[in-house]
Amino acid sequence: MKTLLEYREKMKLFLGKYDIYIFPVLKFALALIVFLSINGNVGFMSRLTNPGIALVLALMCSFLPLNVTAVFGALLILGHMYALSLEAFAITFVLFVLMLLLFFRTAPKYGYLLLVTPLAFGLKIPYVIPLAMGLVGTPVAAIPTACGTAVYFLLHYVRMNTAILGNTDTSTMAEKITYLVDNAVNNKEMLLTAAAFALTLIIVYVIRRMSVDHSWTIAIVVGTVVDIIVLLFCSLALDISPKILGVLVGSLVSAGLAVLLQITVLSLDYSRTEYVQFEDDEYYYYVKAVPKITIAVPEKTVKKINPQKKAPAVRKREKQGRRPAGRPAAGDDQPGKPGVLGGPGAAGGAVLLRAGVLLRLLQQQRPAAGGRTGGNPGVHRPGGPEHRGPAGQCPQRKEGFDGTQPPAGRTNPGRGPGAVQRSEPDPRPLGGPLPDGGGLR
Repeated sequence: MKTLLEYREKMKLFLGKYDIYIFPVLKFALALIVFLSINGNVGFMSRLTNPGIALVLALMCSFLPLNVTAVFGALLILGHMYALSLEAFAITFVLFVLMLLLFFRTAPKYGYLLLVTPLAFGLKIPYVIPLAMGLVGTPVAAIPTACGTAVYFLLHYVRMNTAILGNTDTSTMAEKITYLVDNAVNNKEMLLTAAAFALTLIIVYVIRRMSVDHSWTIAIVVGTVVDIIVLLFCSLALDISPKILGVLVGSLVSAGLAVLLQITVLSLDYSRTEYVQFEDDEYYYYVKAVPKITIAVPEKTVKKINPQKKAPAVRKREKQGRRPAGRPAAGDDQPGKPGVLGGPGAAGGAVLLRAGVLLRLLQQQRPAAGGRTGGNPGVHRPGGPEHRGPAGQCPQRKEGFDGTQPPAGRTNPGRGPGAVQRSEPDPRPLGGPLPDGGGLR
């Protein structure tokens, strides 16, 4: 039961979402089945039996109301009857005009019954039509149901007596018309079936509108029993050979389909029935409220798993690690470039780091060992207090850092005679004794 209710809710959601596409497809399928069935049963005109014609008509009907499909089906039948005989065409034409006038005047919204009822007869389950229409329709639906029953019996009779109706030598036109009226129009079995269906439909409609619990189920059971009794006992009373097995099996299958329709359309929870009473200025109301059974359809959520977002520090390191094409990475061998330590990447980077630390410590030790706030005796600080001239600028010095004259070749040739002299790098190994005899702390 729960599974059926879940499927019902899913079907409602699906139809509500794609109804603009589903209903034209259903109308096309119904029209195509109806037209092919007509061509298969009374296909007397070979031109109309072409499947292309049925396909084109079905495509047209998919965008038109169902009543237009019924009219196209009637025209197709008239074409086949005209190919059979003029008498059959005349009787069928008059019968169709009367039925269409009665149908369009009383129950135009039940046009699909004109199409579905003959198909239900072909499937041997016509008893589902009065049960279903009694549950979801009104008593006026008995008229199109009776019209559909008459169409089926007419086509069935014509198909079974094709040789007699198509023979133009042994009988006159008046004899054929009389034969058709007596056997097709005044058919006792057809009239009995139409009356039984109308009675069943009205009984089911009346019972399902009652305020008793499980009224729909009771209506289905009572309607099925009434239909069986009327068909079997009235067949015996009218000297019609009853089809007992077909009536019983078809009625039981139709009852099962009606129960499935009830679950699909309306499911009530009678265990939570409430009775309400209230009044206004003119009436006093007694209300019985029965809640519907509803089930929330579980929604499937699709979770998209994206690659994990990297931390800003990781992205920064990766960005720094990228290098343009053709540019060697740090630590690779770069012969001919001074200031870059060659060798393997990991070892070269470690040695370079150590050298930088030692040089920084060495620079921190030398001012303390020089004993002057102005700087190290071996380092020239331009702009220092002891070197400023009258104009506040560093004087030009031609001697070395220790006050002596610079040796030959020490001047910077690119700066002219007044350029500041720079000392050569200390040739002593890192960590050696300082000029004042101190060492590395």
